[in-house]
Amino acid sequence: MHQFIFRFHKHILIFTLICTLGAGVLISQLKLDLDLFSLLPEDHPGLKTFFEITEQIGFQSLLIAVITFPKETDQADKENFVQRLAEKYAQTPLILKTRYKTESLNTNQIFEHFAPYALLFIDQKDFKRLGAKLTDDQIKNQIRENKKILTTPFGVIGKNFIQNDPLNLAEILTAGKNYSPDLQTDSQKMRDSKGYYRSQDSNTYFLFIRPQSPPQNLAFSKKLMKSVTLLSDQVINESRTPGQNFKEISVSFTGGYPIAVNDEAVTRYDVQLTLLTSFAGIMIIFGIWLKTPKILIFIGLSLIISLLWTFAFALPAFGHLNFLTLIFACVLIGLGVDFAIHVVNRYFDQQAIGLTQVQRLEYTYKTAGSGILIGGFTTAVAFYSIGLSDFRGFRELGILTGTGLLFSILTMTVVLPSLLTLFYKPGILNKPTILNKKDGKTKSIRMAGLGLVGILGWIEKYPKIILFGSGLLLLWFGLLAKQVGFDDNLRNFRPNQNKTFQLQDKVSSWLGGSTSSFILVTAPQTEKDALELDHKIYTALNKLVISGKVAHLKGLGKYLKTPAQQQKTLSFITENQSLFDAERICLSFFREMNLNGFRVSEQQQLYLANLKKAIRPDRIILPSDLKATEFTKLLNQFFLQKDNRFRTITYISPPQDLWESSATSAFREMLVSRLEAAGISNTQYQLSGAGLLTNELKTLIIKNMTQALWVAGLVISIMLFLYYRDLKLMALAMSPLLAGLIILGGVLALLKIDFNFFNLMVLPMVVGIGIDDGVHFTNTFNQQIHHEKDNYNMPEELSRTGRALVLTSLTSLVGFGSIILSHYPGLRSMGYVALAGIGGCLYASIIILPALFAIIKKHPAQFRPRF
Repeated sequence: MHQFIFRFHKHILIFTLICTLGAGVLISQLKLDLDLFSLLPEDHPGLKTFFEITEQIGFQSLLIAVITFPKETDQADKENFVQRLAEKYAQTPLILKTRYKTESLNTNQIFEHFAPYALLFIDQKDFKRLGAKLTDDQIKNQIRENKKILTTPFGVIGKNFIQNDPLNLAEILTAGKNYSPDLQTDSQKMRDSKGYYRSQDSNTYFLFIRPQSPPQNLAFSKKLMKSVTLLSDQVINESRTPGQNFKEISVSFTGGYPIAVNDEAVTRYDVQLTLLTSFAGIMIIFGIWLKTPKILIFIGLSLIISLLWTFAFALPAFGHLNFLTLIFACVLIGLGVDFAIHVVNRYFDQQAIGLTQVQRLEYTYKTAGSGILIGGFTTAVAFYSIGLSDFRGFRELGILTGTGLLFSILTMTVVLPSLLTLFYKPGILNKPTILNKKDGKTKSIRMAGLGLVGILGWIEKYPKIILFGSGLLLLWFGLLAKQVGFDDNLRNFRPNQNKTFQLQDKVSSWLGGSTSSFILVTAPQTEKDALELDHKIYTALNKLVISGKVAHLKGLGKYLKTPAQQQKTLSFITENQSLFDAERICLSFFREMNLNGFRVSEQQQLYLANLKKAIRPDRIILPSDLKATEFTKLLNQFFLQKDNRFRTITYISPPQDLWESSATSAFREMLVSRLEAAGISNTQYQLSGAGLLTNELKTLIIKNMTQALWVAGLVISIMLFLYYRDLKLMALAMSPLLAGLIILGGVLALLKIDFNFFNLMVLPMVVGIGIDDGVHFTNTFNQQIHHEKDNYNMPEELSRTGRALVLTSLTSLVGFGSIILSHYPGLRSMGYVALAGIGGCLYASIIILPALFAIIKKHPAQFRPRF
C-alpha cells in the first residue's frame, strides 16, 4: 500500500478531484425532507390511514391565534379587530379556513335543512317531548306565553326568537347537539352570547386556523408563521386610530406550527454555536499537539472530501436527506478527525525521524493502518446494523453514516497520505519545519507527549492498585446505572420557559381538553353498517366523556341514528298519527294566534311549512342522502365515500395534552378496552392521529435502537474475534468500551439524566470511539509482546499510541460535548452522554487497559496470542 501511495499519489489526488467535482453535481440535486412523518415506515398502516383521511378532509392540526386586549378596550372594538384579523388570515392560500365564532343556525334554517328528516335525528325521549309540545293545549299555552313575554321589558329581545320559533321547538329538534363544523372548539365556556371564542374575562380572544399542511412540514410551517405574523402586525397598525387603545394589544400563536418553527430556529442557533465552539476548541487542541497548523489544512480537506462523497451517495440511495441523516455529518467529522490523527501521529512520529517518505508511509500503515481499518469497520458495522431497522429514519441514518465512515477511512488512509507525500518534503511547503538550512538535515515535526510516559510508568509500577481502585469505581457506577431510565416525554426536551408551550397549556385549559385528537376510522361495507357501528362506538365512548376521561367526542353516531332506530321512529309516528297531524297543528296555531291578537307573518308561515315536512318523514336517512345540503360540511368530516368504499371517522380528544408514551398508550388502551367491552373488535376499526403516530414513532425508535445495539454488539464481537483470532485479545480490545458504558450509566445517574430520543443517537458514536481506542492500544501492546523482547519499554511504546487516543478523545469531547451549551435540554443531554461516554472510554483506555497490560507483561509465557 505504501509503495502504491508513493508512486501514484498525484494520480490519486487528480482522481479524487474528479470524483469530488462529480459529487458536487449530485449534491446540487439533493433535496432536504424535513417532514417528521416521513421517517415512519412506508407501510405503516396507521400512517397510511392518517394521510388518506387527512387528504380528503384536510389536516386537523390547528394553529391557534391568541389575541389579548387591554382591559379598557371597548367590546365592539375587540370583536371588530378579531373579525378583520380572521378575514386577513383567510386571504392567504396557506390557510384552509379560520374560525373565530360559532356558526349557529336559526330556527327557520334548522327547520329548512332538517325538514325532511328532523325527527330521525332526535332521541326517543326528545321525540316524546316534541309530541307533547304539539298538542292543542300546549300550542295554546305557548302562544299565550309568547304574548306575556312581548309585554315585558324583555319583549324587544324575545320578539326575534318568537318570530323564528313561535312553538319553542328548536331546543328539542337540535337535541342539544352542536352542528358547527368545528371539532375542537365546541367548549361552551369559550363562547359568548354572540358565539365569539374568548376567555371568561373577555380580554382574550381565540382564532382557530386550519392550515393546508401539517406542522411536521417545517418548510411550510416557517412560511405560514411568517405570513400570519406579518398579517397580524398589519391589522394592529391599521387599528391604531384616535380613541382606540391598541398599543398594548398582542397576537400570540400556539400549536404545532409555532413550536416546530421555534424548535428549528433554536436548534439552528445551537448548532451554529456548537460548531463554532467545537471548531475553536479543536484548533486549540491541535495547536498544543502539533508544532505546525498547516497539517490541519490537509486533514480538513480530506474530511470535507469524505463528507461530499457521502452527501453525493445520498442522492442515488435515498434521493434526499432527512432530519435524522443530518446528524451523520457531526459523527463523520468527529470520527474522521480521529482517523486522521492516527495517520498524522505515526507519519510524524519520533520513530520516523530520518526515514524517507516511502519508509514513513510503510511505518504509518504498519503501526496504525490495521487499527484504523478494524476500528472504522466495526464502527461502520454499528451504524449499518441501525440500517436494518424498519424505521425509515433510522434506516437512512445507519446506511448513510456507515457508508460515510467507509468513505472517511478511504480518504484518511489514501487521500491524506497522498497529500502528505506531495507537500511534506524538503524545498516545498514545509521548509521551516522539515529542512534545517544550516546543516541541510531533515527533522520531523514534533508532537506534544501530553505527559503520558510518566502516567503510564506509574501505572506499570502499581497495576494491581489501579485495577482494584478502578474495579470499585466501576462497581459503584454499575449500581448507580440501574437508576437510569428512559424519558420519552417530548415536553422535557424543550426549555421550561418556552412561551409557546405555556400558552398552549392555557389554551388547553380554556378548551377543556387537548388541542390534538385521536381519530378512530372504520371501513364498513355499507352505509347502514356505518351507522350501526358508529352508533355502538359513540355510545361506548360517550361513557368516558361523562366520567371525564375523554374531553370531547364527535362522530357520525352523535348526529345520525341507526336504521333500526329510525325505523322505530317511523313506526312510532305511524302509530301516533294524531300527535303529528299537520293539519290539526296548523289549525290550532292559526286559531290561537288570532285569539291572542297576533298576525301570522310570512316568516311564521315558512316555519309551519317546514314543520309539516319535519313531522312526516317517510323513510330512513343515510349519510349519502344529506349530500349537497347544509350538513355536507359537517358530515364530510365524519363520513367519506370513494367509489364503493366507505369510511367513518370519530374524533376523540384527551382531557389534556399527552406528552409521555405511557400516557398516550394508557389513553389508547382505555379506548380499546371500552370498545371491547361494548363488543367492538379491534379488527373493526383503526386508531390514528398525529399524537398517536408520534407515540408510535417514539416506540419504534426505542425498539429499533435496542435491536440495533444488540446486533451491533454481536457483529462487532464477531469481527474482533475474526481479526484477533484470540479471545484474550478480543476481551482486551473491548474492555474500554464496556468500562466506558458502565461509567456513562453511573455519571448519568449522578447527574439525574435519563436516556431519551436525542442522547440515544450518541451511543453508536461512543461504541465506535470505545472500540477504536481499545483496538489501537491492544494492537500496540500485542505487536510488542509478540514480536519484541519481553523487557521492552511499555510506557514509551504505549505513549505513542496513547497521545493519539487522548487527542481523538479530546477532539470528540470538545466537538460533541459543546452541545451542553444548547438551550434545549434534549440536545444538552446529548452533550452530557458524549462527555460521559467518551470520557469513560478514555479513562478505561489510558488507565485500566495499561494496568492489564502491565500484569500480562509480568507473565508473558501465559499470554502469547497469535496476531
